[in-house]
Amino acid sequence: GSTMGLDRVPEFTALDYVVFGLSLLAALGVGLYFGYTGRKESHKSLIVSDGIHMIPVVLSLIASYLSAILLLGTPAEVYAYGSQWFLTGIGAMLGTLTACVIFVPFFYRLRITSIFQYFEMRYRSRVVRLTSSSIYLIQQVLYMTVALYAPVVAVSSVTPFPEWLAIIVAGGICTVYTAFSLTPRCVVQGGLKAAVWTDALQVFLMFGGVLLIVIHGTIEVGGIEEVWARASSHGRGQVFNIMSSPSKTLSNNVAWKPFPPSVPMRSFSFDVYERHTFWKLISFMWLGWMLVHGCNQPSLQRYSCMKNERRAVVSVLCNIPGSISLMLLAAFSGLVVFAVYVDCDPLKAGYIKKQDQIIPYYVMDKLSHLNGLPGIFLAALFSGALSTLSSGLNSLAAVTWTDGVMFTSWHPNLTDKQSITIIKVIGKSSH
Repeated sequence: GSTMGLDRVPEFTALDYVVFGLSLLAALGVGLYFGYTGRKESHKSLIVSDGIHMIPVVLSLIASYLSAILLLGTPAEVYAYGSQWFLTGIGAMLGTLTACVIFVPFFYRLRITSIFQYFEMRYRSRVVRLTSSSIYLIQQVLYMTVALYAPVVAVSSVTPFPEWLAIIVAGGICTVYTAFSLTPRCVVQGGLKAAVWTDALQVFLMFGGVLLIVIHGTIEVGGIEEVWARASSHGRGQVFNIMSSPSKTLSNNVAWKPFPPSVPMRSFSFDVYERHTFWKLISFMWLGWMLVHGCNQPSLQRYSCMKNERRAVVSVLCNIPGSISLMLLAAFSGLVVFAVYVDCDPLKAGYIKKQDQIIPYYVMDKLSHLNGLPGIFLAALFSGALSTLSSGLNSLAAVTWTDGVMFTSWHPNLTDKQSITIIKVIGKSSH
């Protein structure tokens, strides 16, 4: 077919680089502007920020946990193993609803800055608090590393964009506007104006990147019905896994054959060796999203900025439609790309080395003739990374300041200028 190998994939055009550069400059500009205005308002109360409206907070909640890993990993998972991943949307909704009932009201009433202050209140032990916050700092740094490096590796392998430059550009821009917004009181109240408003911008870019793939691929294939027909004929259309899992039927994810009709239904199986089952997908997402939206540091900082408890709960609830829509669109993009390459698998043909490269490869293979569109996709991908990094840096600074610096003997003697310098160093060194 018209599929081309890595050596024949077109390079970025000047317009692609312009589009990508403008998206980064927009993120930097928005972050610096709201970071500056947030510094001017840092004299307000330590928790509530009247200048942050609900809509950007909702968008920020969406962006904080739907990173570039979602834009690359979810389509690749559906492309290789089928549509069972769509069930995660049910678990995500249940988890968020549970968090709004149990955790959000509880922690909002506590009016705490660090989520780990609760452990000291609950167990009357500062050791427990400091131990848990230390573990969180390590975990968050590792997660931020993966959230940035995973998309960089995937993109650089199928585009002319070098790894080192991508890391420096994304990390540098995020660090600048995040550090610029950090002051002692801003950290305590969340330090969120810059992060929240840039997250809001980046959500739209992420949606745009996924819709670009879905719309173009669906038109190329011949419509949604044809996408689903091709996926179903090759075992990728069973949401409830009516037949055997592709992980047990396919060899190296490249055997393009319909599943044998004689294989029994396994969707509701309790087999721990089955890659995807109804119970595993639902319970995994239910538990994960309950914890992420209810008792995770970045979420706490965001819903604590609401004026009252009701608005805090509503802000978390309102991110359900956006988050699940983006998740399902990303999953469906995997089916679309599968339908496009149904007769010529780039992985089997050796055009790509890993299934995680399938989305960047598709963009360069099928969209490069439309100048500017690959640049939009790259902007969407890095928007996912930037939103994760900005949230992570903000939460790391808040936890380190609240659970570390404020316990030192020299903290009361720090001037505002010295405090600002320390917090900026914390944010930059975390990166």
